[in-house]
Amino acid sequence: MNSLFRFFVWRSLNVLLKFVIAVIWCSGHLSFTAFFVGWVWRFVESTQGPTRRSSGTRPEAGEPLSFNVRWLMGLFNLFRSSPIEPISPFDAGDLGLLVWSKDDESWQGSYQGQTFFVFPAQPFTEPSTEVLVYAESILKDLGWLRSVIEDEKNKYLDQNPKFEAELRLLKVNSLNFSIHKRKGKYMNCQLGYGTPDRFWSMDFHDRKCSGMGFDT
Repeated sequence: MNSLFRFFVWRSLNVLLKFVIAVIWCSGHLSFTAFFVGWVWRFVESTQGPTRRSSGTRPEAGEPLSFNVRWLMGLFNLFRSSPIEPISPFDAGDLGLLVWSKDDESWQGSYQGQTFFVFPAQPFTEPSTEVLVYAESILKDLGWLRSVIEDEKNKYLDQNPKFEAELRLLKVNSLNFSIHKRKGKYMNCQLGYGTPDRFWSMDFHDRKCSGMGFDT
């Protein structure tokens, strides 16, 4: 009788849990789902001891849990680790509409044909006004940027003339804007591949170039 009652309780909990998760998932309230699953997980885990150990204590470390507990633990971890992406697109005023790039975890846009990315101060949030103002000041002055890039190329080639053939062909690929807590306004200007194994870029702190080089 006791076993039949437990079986009925487990079946009911499973059905109820799956139904609630389906409803909450559709409505997008993942944080509440994580809380609910965690609560059920703790409840289920607390009921496992008496049925498996005569002392009535909880299982010791390393002792296998039942299928239901392992299933709930895995489901809880899945929801807990799933970030909630911001609503896209984002209206950035003169910069146009920005779309969320899941791969880069940043906001992607295009201004006068120039691709750029804006990184939020906190993960999966809207871009701050400060970083948008910084990006706009650069993107509305692309003539200045191209001039600085050519000057920096010449300085680099004075010390590394062997790279002249590939550097002369490189143009601005994309611009990446962010605000560092300590260093302030920062832009990474990606120039792209000079050869299949060399990816060139330049770093700017505000409007001052702080370095140029390549990654292999």
